[in-house]
Amino acid sequence: MAKHLNLMDAADLLAATLAEEKATDEKLTKIAEQGGNQAATMESK
Repeated sequence: MAKHLNLMDAADLLAATLAEEKATDEKLTKIAEQGGNQAATMESK
């Protein structure tokens, strides 16, 4: 959308933010899959 409004700085910032969010999501998913949520699982039982 920012590109369509000719707001290239905003578009670049949004693209960088999206890349950071995706990397964070991948890292957190990996932690969870490796058992990082064991404490949470134990508490819910």
